[in-house]
Amino acid sequence: MSLLNKETVAVKRYATTYTKGRPVKTLSSSFTARGNIQPLSGKEVLQLPEGDRTSENLWMYTATEIAVNDEITRLGKVYEARESQNWSTQGMLQHYKVRLVKKDGQ
Repeated sequence: MSLLNKETVAVKRYATTYTKGRPVKTLSSSFTARGNIQPLSGKEVLQLPEGDRTSENLWMYTATEIAVNDEITRLGKVYEARESQNWSTQGMLQHYKVRLVKKDGQ
């Protein structure tokens, strides 16, 4: 499990509530997670949706469950979790594989 604990990031999880019929994002919880963060390969970037190709994309491998739309802060940059795959049933190393996309304006 030491391969998954190379870097610490801050995670913010939001809940959506509705005010006057409009969705409002409110902070539900915040915590830290440790994981291994790597860039996507060139082939993986080409397989992304067009809107994500021009943004910075990273893979995060972690033992902590990260949900889609969670906000991750790493080295002063803010990323949004766009994909979260549970690989716990795939083998001996129980982990999640999460694709992070740098948020606009960062």
